[in-house]
Amino acid sequence: MSELSSKQDLVIDPQLQIIIEALHNFVTNEHCAVALEIALPEISFSTHLNGTKQFPAASILKLPIAMAIEEQSQRGELDLHETHQLSEVLNQSRAHSVLRGMVSSKTITTEELLRVMLIASDELATFQLRTILKTQDVNTLITESGCLETYLSEVIGPVSVLGKTSANDTLRLMSLTTSEAQFPTCASALKTSILNSRIPLGAQEFDISLLHKTGSLPGVAHDVAELTTEEGFLRIAFLTENQTDTVLTGYKMGLCTREILEVCGVSVKSTRSIMTDSHV
Repeated sequence: MSELSSKQDLVIDPQLQIIIEALHNFVTNEHCAVALEIALPEISFSTHLNGTKQFPAASILKLPIAMAIEEQSQRGELDLHETHQLSEVLNQSRAHSVLRGMVSSKTITTEELLRVMLIASDELATFQLRTILKTQDVNTLITESGCLETYLSEVIGPVSVLGKTSANDTLRLMSLTTSEAQFPTCASALKTSILNSRIPLGAQEFDISLLHKTGSLPGVAHDVAELTTEEGFLRIAFLTENQTDTVLTGYKMGLCTREILEVCGVSVKSTRSIMTDSHV
């Protein structure tokens, strides 16, 4: 289950030992995985546990969908300012969506759909974006990004995304999506994504800048985030399956992250819980 490099196995630094123990306390069986990268003045470290194991990807796949949309726009193959009839978008699915509250709007642009998809993990926005994007284009981007265990399925059913991913790939996708130089629209949207009580637990705005994406299905709870300070960053991805209580699992993600942040010298003494939603 553990996949630490030989160099990391020999680490005796007390700070790293605390971090490794926190990760092991979360990954107690084959149904959990975590990948971590820290780049701070006092700690430079990366590791993973079950990092290559495939899990149902859920909404994590909205990251490469967003990247593919923005990449095609940059190549002139797609116009982010193209408008879509909101009535047609709402008819894509009976799924819950923040777009149903936009009763005064008649149209919505591709860029606005992309932002809503990432900010609110919106199903209807994702359904609509998939009508203008080939699944193979997304999978090509995933492969070219160096992600070996991730794919998006052609099937579009009651949920907008089906496929697989791993903790290592999820961390890789987050690092790319948050690149303001390469994907400025995606990065901007993720900065304002709706927070919940998973990774953001205990983190406040004056502590860190947080970009994150959740993924949830019955029995599945994921979260991946990039947490930045003035001195560096920490990226962490949690993937789980076969969970009897996904709310409790998400809380454990927050506790694990909080312990790691405290080792890194980031103050996270209070609890922040804004949203828990089984559809994000």
